[in-house]
Amino acid sequence: MKTKKSNTKDITILGLFIALMAVLAFVPYIGFIPLTPAISLSIVHLPAIVGTIILGFKKGMILSLAFGVLSLIRAFTPMGVADVTFQNPLIAILPRLFITPGAYGVYKLMQKLFTSASRRMAKRSDSSTGVLAGVIVTIVIFSSLNAGLAISPVLCALIASPFGCLAGIGLYAAAKNKFRDPERAAVSFGCAAGSLSNTIFTLLAFYFFVPIFFPELLAGDLATNSGFIKYLFGLLAINGILEMVVITAVGTPVTLAITGANRKKAVPLKEDSDAAGN
Repeated sequence: MKTKKSNTKDITILGLFIALMAVLAFVPYIGFIPLTPAISLSIVHLPAIVGTIILGFKKGMILSLAFGVLSLIRAFTPMGVADVTFQNPLIAILPRLFITPGAYGVYKLMQKLFTSASRRMAKRSDSSTGVLAGVIVTIVIFSSLNAGLAISPVLCALIASPFGCLAGIGLYAAAKNKFRDPERAAVSFGCAAGSLSNTIFTLLAFYFFVPIFFPELLAGDLATNSGFIKYLFGLLAINGILEMVVITAVGTPVTLAITGANRKKAVPLKEDSDAAGN
């Protein structure tokens, strides 16, 4: 009986998340916030990310698929120049299926890592962890972009720096707090990973399929391969980072509020239990 009630609750929540995505997708200027004629800030995938972390991988895939289908339907009433590209399922649906693996995989991985770290860092705070992590992430991304793509070092730095800063800030805060709230940290990384997965795989779909199905959109600087790549990395550096920040800032407290995890303390340490007389 308990399992049946749990399944019914999960299905209800699943339906609510899909309905919320539909509202965000079709009510103007709520889920898609136009920044320029060619760029929109999207938060429609927020319920898919939150639902994945709460309901698990299988139901998360249903939410990701629903998000893709809603994107496909909405594309037939475009608000921006690039929206017509989502009339192709390879661009509207396929990239969305990577949201759940990204969000859920990173969430579960960080959950284990931070829970372990909370025990090891019980008596010390290593704020240099964040600084070191930020520098390493920035250098790795910058080196990869500079070596693999024909783009300027300035653009490489522009793309790499936000990732390094966010990684450094996140790990600094976690270390400063001695990883006492591993669930909050894990949820934050899961939300960020889900948003980045959506952005990165959508841009990859643009790169592979727009020249095939929408060549008329590639004019001027976009007509060359290098120009198109610079444009896509510009979207990643600006649009992708903004979406990730918004999704993480909103998705983390919403997820914790729904699960009640923000009312639960982290796993008690052995030293704390002994001190309490347990």
